[in-house]
Amino acid sequence: MKSGKTAKMVGKQPVAFFKGRPASFAFLFYFTFTSASLLSADGGRVGELFNYGAGARPISMGGAFTAVSRDAASVYYNPSGLGMLARPNVQLMHSALFEGAYYDFIGYAGNFNRLPGGWGLELIRLAGAGAEGRDAYNNRTSGFNYSETALAAAGGLKGIYFSKLSVGVSFKFLNRALADSADRHFACDLGLQYGPLLRGRLDLGLVAANTISFAGGDTSDKLPVLVKAGAAYRIAGEILLAAEIDGDGKFRIGSEYAMAIGSLRAGLDDNMVSFGLGTVLLSAYSLDLAITRHPVLGLSNNISLGYQFGSGGKNRREDKPAALAKDYLEKAQKALNERQYPAFLENIGNAMAMDHSLAEGKWGERNRRMSAVVEKLNLKYNIEKQKAFSRAGEQAAMAQTALTAYMDAQELKSMLYAHAAAGADIREAAFEEFLKLLSGLTGLPVRQDEILPRLTLINEKMRKADLNFQVMKFDLAAKECEEVLLLDEHNLLTRIRLGSAYFAIGDLKRAREAYETALELDPGNTAVLEFMKLKGWEKGK
Repeated sequence: MKSGKTAKMVGKQPVAFFKGRPASFAFLFYFTFTSASLLSADGGRVGELFNYGAGARPISMGGAFTAVSRDAASVYYNPSGLGMLARPNVQLMHSALFEGAYYDFIGYAGNFNRLPGGWGLELIRLAGAGAEGRDAYNNRTSGFNYSETALAAAGGLKGIYFSKLSVGVSFKFLNRALADSADRHFACDLGLQYGPLLRGRLDLGLVAANTISFAGGDTSDKLPVLVKAGAAYRIAGEILLAAEIDGDGKFRIGSEYAMAIGSLRAGLDDNMVSFGLGTVLLSAYSLDLAITRHPVLGLSNNISLGYQFGSGGKNRREDKPAALAKDYLEKAQKALNERQYPAFLENIGNAMAMDHSLAEGKWGERNRRMSAVVEKLNLKYNIEKQKAFSRAGEQAAMAQTALTAYMDAQELKSMLYAHAAAGADIREAAFEEFLKLLSGLTGLPVRQDEILPRLTLINEKMRKADLNFQVMKFDLAAKECEEVLLLDEHNLLTRIRLGSAYFAIGDLKRAREAYETALELDPGNTAVLEFMKLKGWEKGK
């Protein structure tokens, strides 16, 4: 706003006007001199409306939401959070300030149809109660109002450049009015979120607000560029800690403790303390309360209501990130079946970026194990090795089974198939390297005499089992039979011999199980049936 009009307006407000009206003065001081800069060309800075908050949950966490946002509030805090939007949702917030002033926020976010991300819209309104104007001689003049209204639209995408990276952009419009004076501002925010890291516990966020800014009306002041960097860390799943710092050196911290009945929150924004609570109703509605205590302005209450579409009842649907994660897992399995191991890892990474919980489960462990093999063999960049491990034929098939077993923590089986892979063609040095690598990863030794093709290896181990039977080393015979069955689970003769070995060492339970499995393979095997009958092990007894 131009200084001429500013001086004219201020001239109508002598000290006498503010006597007996401390709350009115506090409101005008806070939202004009320190926030809006409408009463002074150089007092405060434009755009503090975008620092007040959106949603009671973020406000109660001190506004430390740069790395946390995943819903409609992402338009306000970090547009890249829309890249992790689970479902379409809407948020409404009302804040009772002081002297009848109020602050309202409404936001909506929806998913893109085919892309991993979403878009959002928001409307913000800050308004103060009407004030009585006075001239320089304390005579009444016409009353005046103060208001700020902001509109914004944003979009965010996940996994476009890197599987764990979300990028977002928002475009916003701000209109400010004081009495008969008004100004308008246009700006653009850019945001990044990166995570999850540390097994799904850590997320990082970065926002550059007002990177592009224009101003019009009764001002030449533009919305100032402001950079914020933040991090969010989960402890044991229930406790969330968040912190961020901006380019002005302001530090914000927040915490949230999630329980079955709701969440407790607390935060600190520079010198303003906040706390609050929230709960989820009927699986789809969220109700949140935040109370902030400003050192000058005192307490203010913030209440917000949220709704997630498709969260409950007959219309319940899968989260967008979860659905995308499932698609990536299917692609990963397809890549594994085709022996494209780097592609397998890429899709697993994309899946875990969409669904953080995968990093803690089976797929997280499979990813870590496969990553170790691919990295140490340099499969991602060594084209010759890629061809060797993906070609058709027994050798690559044995290596595939060995890798799958290793990913599923079946160390002995993985080593047996790695021996078979190396033995399928001893001229292929890559598979000997693979065998030695698995030996180091599993802690199991390489058996030089068992580097044989699979069928030859099976026959060799059956021969060793026979020799151990002959010298009555039944425990060693059982061990050889167990390893044969890891290579050929449908080997009937080995099943029967395994049962005999268990019986000889007195393990009757496992002996019976081995014989019963043999009968599943050959229900009419007379010798086994007669032995089972002799021991009273007939089916059903």
